[in-house]
Amino acid sequence: MSADRARSLAAQLDAAFEEIVMTTNASLVNAAQLDAIMRGVIAEHAAKLDRIAAIEKLAPDFDVAEAVRLDVRMGWAFRLFDAQGVNASVRDDDRQVMTAAGLGASDIATVERHLGDLRRQRMVPTPRQRLERLVTGQAALPSEMNLASAQQVYFRALSLALFETDRRYAGVVPDAAEIVAAALHVDRSTAANAASMLAGSASLQPTATMTADEPPVTTTKAADGIVAIGEKLIAVRAKDENWDEKTQRQARQVYELLRRFMVEEYEFDGLASLCQTHLAAFVAFLRDEIYKHHGKSERDHGRSITELRRIAASKPKALQGVEGETLNRHLGFLSQLVHYARAQGIRIDPEIDITALRSRKKNGGRARNKRAKMPAAVTRRIYQAPPFTGCADWDRPYELGKQVYHRALYFGPMLLDYTGARREEICGLCIDDVVTVGPIPYIHIVQNEFRRIKNPQSVRDIPLHPELLRLRFPEYVDLIRSLGHRRVFPDLYSPTSKSLLGDRFYDEFMPVLAWACEQEGVELKYVPHSIRHGFNSRLKGRDVSVEDRADLLGHGGDSETSERYADPILLNRALDVIQRLPNVTEHLAPMPIQLLPWVGRCEVAPFSRGRDRKRRA
Repeated sequence: MSADRARSLAAQLDAAFEEIVMTTNASLVNAAQLDAIMRGVIAEHAAKLDRIAAIEKLAPDFDVAEAVRLDVRMGWAFRLFDAQGVNASVRDDDRQVMTAAGLGASDIATVERHLGDLRRQRMVPTPRQRLERLVTGQAALPSEMNLASAQQVYFRALSLALFETDRRYAGVVPDAAEIVAAALHVDRSTAANAASMLAGSASLQPTATMTADEPPVTTTKAADGIVAIGEKLIAVRAKDENWDEKTQRQARQVYELLRRFMVEEYEFDGLASLCQTHLAAFVAFLRDEIYKHHGKSERDHGRSITELRRIAASKPKALQGVEGETLNRHLGFLSQLVHYARAQGIRIDPEIDITALRSRKKNGGRARNKRAKMPAAVTRRIYQAPPFTGCADWDRPYELGKQVYHRALYFGPMLLDYTGARREEICGLCIDDVVTVGPIPYIHIVQNEFRRIKNPQSVRDIPLHPELLRLRFPEYVDLIRSLGHRRVFPDLYSPTSKSLLGDRFYDEFMPVLAWACEQEGVELKYVPHSIRHGFNSRLKGRDVSVEDRADLLGHGGDSETSERYADPILLNRALDVIQRLPNVTEHLAPMPIQLLPWVGRCEVAPFSRGRDRKRRA
């Protein structure tokens, strides 16, 4: 390349670089825009703190010194985030600054705890959507550089608003513009004077005097977060054995979902700031704006509220919003959360009424009409399907053939028909729950290591119908036990899934039920639970008393007399009742027990997502 050509290219590159620099600088938020962002955040957050203070002051045990202490500690946490960024920590020089400002050892420890709590609760860093709104609100581009500047200003504004305790508790209402001006004149030129910046000007120092020998305060702004209090409640319920693992998981999901909703929609997640309007908005979100099957995917737990709305909007209208029973379960967890928080001394808005937000059943409806009962003709037709009479192979159960495999798809429907038990009660049976010794073999319905039961009255013993004995169910259980399996139906289990065992059974059984309805020329409006309703209906038609039916079904009595003074029916009496059921499997011949190949080899289910096929089911 010639020297002239090189000089020409150099000049062009210099011009291009200058243009890029000018364009980049033009797109950066300027001091006036940052000033406006800070003013807005201070005004907004100060107003929220004013509302919280107003509610706190209504409490008969309100302690102004404690209220000030709570705000000051949180203010120091955000001041550290402003100085050091999202990974802020309490350093030795920070301790010296805070001690000089009047904070005791317990106060500094609480500030340090706030830093971790705010990160764990995903309040730090600030949600991107919030920062983008602040930047675009100033007609600036939401570039990474601008969002970083907005983040720092946001932290500073929160700390300033929190430190203005005189505004809330001493009747002094300073102009927010003065606070902004004081903050913008802080010297941040070097890392060495960062600690001095934390101390700030005298006008911004905490107004409360705290000493090192003051007792720690147990209720803090970070500790009153929805998830923080929720975890404490879950731990208490678990220790008291009131909530099993599934219930704990459901509660945790609801609390985390509410936290995300409050942070993204209202920029806070403290229970003390919660009001009826917030809860009503959350319920509206659950009713209409979330996918009906939200939570079944692990990825749902990391999705933003905006993403969840978008997913729901892409689904048919019938799949938008949770069902009434699910909504009421969520609200039940929230009601317990609010009551627990109040018991811990957190001042909750007294106007909150969760009961008013519950889903209501239609007036005039009768429980007997809520679910379709399985007609006897459809029930009989089920057992003419290939899984019972002969199928092509274990993985082709709906095709005609000569193979009969003893599995959940074979014995599960029979157990539902001849015991009236719930789907999960059968699918989650443990080997020890099947008692075959003694004159009357039976299954013992009780909470076990694989599943819970619905309520205390669900604990019961149900004799095995003679048809189950004839078709060799006890022999099947003995073989499963001899192989070392703990589940009666290991073919339903996958170590890589948290779904209920009954969900797998449902997927396998519904094609059989659809075929039976088609053969009978009736509409497919039944599910496995319809068998339970048919069980009750058929026994009622055979003049079985309501008390005997309730004992078999695991229902509580309808009256004081039937519930408290009627003893559970004995096994021989229960067997007499069971034998009144119509025989729907009499055409089936007993076959030698044949397990699914991978169950016989004690391998992981082929439908499991894991690759290790040697783990025991």
